[in-house]
Order: sequence, then C-alpha cells, then structure tokens
Amino acid sequence: MKPFNFSKPLAALFLSLTLGLSIWVVLNLQGISGHLDNNVFSLLPKSERNSLAEEFIGRVAKNGERSLVVLLSSKNLEASLEAEKTFRSLVKDLDVKGASSQDGFSQYVSKLRTHKSGLVTSEDIALLEGRSAAFWVDKSNALAYSMGSSPILWKDDPFGLLGDWLYKLGSITKVRPYGDSLVVNKAGISYVVLPMEVDASIDSISSQVKLADAINTAIGATKVQHKGVDILKAGVIFFAADTSKSIEKDISLIGCISGLFALLLIIFIFRSVYAVAVVFVTVSIGFLYAALACLLIFPKVYILTLAFGTSLIGMSVDYCFYWLTASIDDTKSSLERRRYLLPGMLLALMTTSIGYLLMAMTPFPVLSQMAVFCIAGISAAWLTVVLIFPYMDTLRFSSNSSLSLVNYIQTRKTHLSAPVRKGVLIALILASLYGILSFQPNDNIRSLASFDKELIAQQMKTSEILDMPSPSQFFIVSGSSEEEALSRTEQLTYQLDQLVSEGVIGGYQPITRFIPSLARQAMASKAYASKPREDAVKKIAKEFGMDSTWVQSQQQIDQPLTVGAIRDSTFYEKLSYLWFDSDSSAMKSTAVLLTGVNGAVAVGKLSHLADKNIAWIDKPQEISDVFARYRTLFSYVIAIGYLLTFVAIYLKYGKNAWRAVLPPILATCLTLSILTVTGEAITLMTVIAFALLLGVGTDYGIFLLQYPSDKRVLLSISIAALMTLISFGSLSLSAVPAIHSFGIALLFGVLLSWALTLFFAKRVGTSE
Repeated sequence: MKPFNFSKPLAALFLSLTLGLSIWVVLNLQGISGHLDNNVFSLLPKSERNSLAEEFIGRVAKNGERSLVVLLSSKNLEASLEAEKTFRSLVKDLDVKGASSQDGFSQYVSKLRTHKSGLVTSEDIALLEGRSAAFWVDKSNALAYSMGSSPILWKDDPFGLLGDWLYKLGSITKVRPYGDSLVVNKAGISYVVLPMEVDASIDSISSQVKLADAINTAIGATKVQHKGVDILKAGVIFFAADTSKSIEKDISLIGCISGLFALLLIIFIFRSVYAVAVVFVTVSIGFLYAALACLLIFPKVYILTLAFGTSLIGMSVDYCFYWLTASIDDTKSSLERRRYLLPGMLLALMTTSIGYLLMAMTPFPVLSQMAVFCIAGISAAWLTVVLIFPYMDTLRFSSNSSLSLVNYIQTRKTHLSAPVRKGVLIALILASLYGILSFQPNDNIRSLASFDKELIAQQMKTSEILDMPSPSQFFIVSGSSEEEALSRTEQLTYQLDQLVSEGVIGGYQPITRFIPSLARQAMASKAYASKPREDAVKKIAKEFGMDSTWVQSQQQIDQPLTVGAIRDSTFYEKLSYLWFDSDSSAMKSTAVLLTGVNGAVAVGKLSHLADKNIAWIDKPQEISDVFARYRTLFSYVIAIGYLLTFVAIYLKYGKNAWRAVLPPILATCLTLSILTVTGEAITLMTVIAFALLLGVGTDYGIFLLQYPSDKRVLLSISIAALMTLISFGSLSLSAVPAIHSFGIALLFGVLLSWALTLFFAKRVGTSE
C-alpha cells in the first residue's frame, strides 16, 4: 500500500492560513497601527538588580510621556507674558491642555488641617521649645492683621506653624504664580512657564508627530510675532516625534535599497518577471508572520523593530535563491529537488535562528522583539519555499551569463598557488590577531541612540531652569514598614543636606517633605503642646473673643499624617511614583530624587551613602555595566556556539567541518581590525552582530560541503551573500547608533565570511 503523502495537505494548510491571516490584517489594519510604539526608552535594558528601580523609571516614563513644558523669556517680563497669550491662542485648538501645578494641592492642604500638630518645621520646633508665650502672642497678632495671603485661615493656624511648613514645602519648586501665569527666575532672567499635558486621544505615532509639528509651528509663529522672545520646549513627545521621523526615514531608505537590489539581482540572474513575483510574495509572507508573531507575543511593536526588520528582505530571499538557482537546467522533479536541498536548507535555518536566539537573550526589550521578528520571518519564508515551491512547476530556468560568475570565481581560486595561499593565510592570522588585541570597547549609553542636539540642549536647559530632578540617578530607601522606610529616608536627608551645603548636589526631593515619619511628627507634636504655646492660645482667645471649643481645638494633638491618609487625593497621584507598596510584598520603599548632581565626584560621594536598606541607582552607569557584562558574556557564548556548531557539522561532514566554521571566525576577527582602524565604536551591538554572523556565515560553508560539485549552489550562496550584505549593510546607514553598529559589523563580516568560505572551500576532485 502506498504511504500517504502529507506534503500537499501541509502546503494547503499553510497557504490557507497565510491567506486567512492576510485578510485579517487588511480588515484590522487600523487597529494594528495602534500597536506601534515609538518609545524612546525601548533601547534601555531592564534592570537586573533592582526591580523597584525599574518600577520607578516606568512610573516616571508613564507620568512624563504626556507632559511637556514651554518656557518664554525676553528682556522684560511683560513681553514674555504677551508672547504667552499669543502662544496659548495658537495651541488652543490642539490636543493639549494647560497643566496647573496646583492640581489637587488645595485638597491636600485641607487634609493637612486635621494633622497639623505633627507638621511643624525644625525652626519652629526650636522656637516652640525656647520662646515665651509673649513671643507667640505677638506673632499671632502680626499674622491676624497682616495683608498677606495664606492657604490656611488664621483661626485654624493662629501662629502660622502649618503655614511655615507649607512655605518650606513650596521651596521645592522655584515656579511662582504671577497673575494667571507661572513665572520662574534664573540667573536674573524671568521665564514664563507653560506646563501642558497631551490629551489621551494622542496615542498613535502619526498623531504624536502631527501634534509635535503643530506645537513647533506655534512656537515659530510666536517668535515671528514677538521679536526678541526666546522659547524653550521640553517633553517626551518631541523626542518621540523626532525619533519616529528618523526611523521612518531609515525604513524607507533601507527598504528601498534592499528591495531595489533584490529586484535587479533577480532580473539579472533569472530574466523573469515571474521570479520577481515569487520572491516578492515570499518576502511578504515572511513580513506577515514576523509582524503577527510580535503582535501576539508583545503588547506593542516598536518601530525600531520594523527598521531593523527591513533586513529581513535579504535573509528571506536567501531561501528563494537556493531554490531558484537549483532549478537552473535541473532535470529533477520538484519533490526530488526539495529532498536534494532540504538537508542544507534545514541546517542553514537552524544556524541562522541560533544567532537570533542569542540576540533574544539580552535584557533589551527591543532586541528581544527584533529577534522574534526575524526568527518568525525567516521561518515563514523557509516554509514557503519548502511547502509551496515544489508545486510551482513553472519555477524552472535555463542557464545564462550569470553562471559565468561561478566560472570566474572557480578559475581565480584554482589559479592560487600553494605559497600564495599560505601567504594569504598568514596575513589573515596576523590581521585577526591585531583585531583581537587592539580593539577598544565602547559601553557608553550614547552608543544606543542619538537624539537631535538642539532638542537635548533645550531639554537640559529647561531642566536646569526649573531645577527638575533626574529620573536616572536616585536613591531607593526600603523598610519593613511605612514608618521604617520614612525614618530611613529622613536619616538619608540629613546626609544629603551636608552634600547640598558643600555644593556637591543642588537639592533633593524626598516624600518625607510631604509625609514626615511618625517619629518626626511625634517630636513636632510634643513641641506643639509646649506650655508657652498653650498659654499663648489662652491669651489670644481672650483677646479675640474665641470660645472654649476653639481653645480646645488648638490644644489637641492630632492623628499623625500617613500615606494612607492622602492616598485617595488627586495630589497623591503626583507623588505616587515616589512611594512603593503592594499586597505581594511586605517591604515598603520610596525614591529620593536629586537635582544638580555635579560630575563623577558627586556620584562617588552619593554612592557611598548606600547600604543594605538604601540603594543608589545610577542608571547610566548601570547600563554601561550591563553593556560590558553582556558584551563579555556574548563573547563566551559565541565561542561556545562555534564549538557546538563545529561538532554538529563534524557529525555530518567529518574532518571537512572546519571549512564551514573557520571562515566566519576569521571574518569576525578581521572585522574587529577594520572597525578599529576606521574608528568605529565596538559596542554590544557589534558583538551581537558577530553572534548572528555565526549563523549566517556557517550557512555558506554548509551548502558547499553538502553540494561540493554543484555550480548552482556556489551561485546561490554568492547571490545570497550579496543580498544579505546589502540588507544588513544598509543598516549601517541608519541614524540610530545601535542599528548602525549592528549593520556595519555585518557589512564587513558577511563579505569576509563569503570570501573566506570560497577561499577555504574544498576543491572538487582533490584530497585537499
């Protein structure tokens, strides 16, 4: 009985699934576009040491992604205020709204009235313990008849103790109300401050770019109308829009280069529009499954992934070329051809996938997504060739002048004498040793991404003017209870006060300024109940005709203020990113933010304040450490990968296995030499590219070992190498440093790997 052939049902199933998914994508295209993300933090690695630090950075990102601020300044404040009116009129119809710095503050103040006995400044505590009742009576009279405004009524705070506490709280920000506007002074210049929030409806990349462009247009129009007015802007949306434009440009450029060269190559080699259509469909199927795999696994698809994914054109075309070149003057049936090509193609898919799997091991979210994108894409292209191509009988081509390339290569290789080959080998070894011994790694965070210099300058100047705390360098203080965490935070602030006085840092922002520890409030309440103050309350009551109920209310000790007491207030939402507690953990933690951290000396002194309960988080340094650690780790992984690959190839091809493994090893070392000489940075992305070269480079040798006498295979790997070279090499044109480093490493790596594979290939008919 003839065994059942599963080939056709599998081909029909794959084709039906592909058609169904294609229809679904077309019908849901708008929804899918909403899953694209231009998050500028996607290149940052996840913290491996402190999950709270990651949570904090995530909260800051979420809190700040819809916030932006515009500062207007000129020679006189009135001109800036007029410019503010013009700017507001220009953006009134945009999806932004003014963000008041006082949001929820009045509700917070009303909460404080019921906890006021514990909210006393250190200066007032000293006065309560050392001054007589007469002093407090005089102060109360002065406040009662003063013309100043206070958020607390005199009858609720006759000695201004809570008012003093709130005033000190207000010193955190230099921004002050000026009529209906907000103003800050810096270095003798008055800036009008316009804090704004982006509407929640702005959630797509296109809408963010459109809004950022509209705001920039409004800024330009305001400058034209008000000569001499300088305008600064800061906000994530400006960086996100700039990144989106840059990456969209990269996608267009890289995609066009890869697509155009693929088209020209196919026309030159096969002289067939039908071949062009087949390759186009294969690449499209690869992109379809790549995108859907990312949508299925990840909540968002980074546009950086799409920029990198354009290199998938070259990788997925490889399998098409293997099949198409094998069909030139081929007398075998399609199923026989598949059996002929399948061992080499399967091993090639496995080795290439290993390279991408190594990329997925990194702590960088976008790199993991890129790896999934490429593995899914090349696997889908491979399945298309293996399952669908055997049933396309018209995929047969006749030999043409393109095969002369093979004859030329083989002739040149054969003409190399033994002394010349030995000389070339010695030169290769020496150049490789130079690359290994002389390269200088660059683990700086700037090797990840670059932003517009003008945007960075405005962001930094705005942060300096507004004295904004850094979200990348801070402390995390932990305790087994709320009280323990707050007490330890206060102990830390005493040390930070010393650093502020020394000019090491500009300031700091702890949650204890808003919610003191119970111990601190108990000390304040003790001073609040001092005898001189009690006597002063009675005298004031008699002088102003206040009843006994009022006297009693002024002498009572209030319940202490806790995090839970203000948790339901709007103001707490502005502080929530500073406080960490959850039902899943008994630990309570809080972040202490810093301003004006002045250089490496300051970082060194700050790091010395850390202990087992106080963690110093220096995100830039942590990222550099992660870069260095993974760069070293990947070097070992690549070495082990080559060893395992050699063993796998040796089991099939015996003593000739070195011919497939040695070329990409030497190509890696030679690329290091070239990058060092040309001054290119050697980054983690460079090493990750070398990991991928492990898979891509050994493919060429595997095919030559599997089909040593087939000229069409030599043609196919040469075309595949050229396409891979173009696809990955075009990544070197990217404006994103991480993608550029990856692309330029593979540009030289693939070229050298192909050339060395031919150099070391066994000559047919010899025992070499």
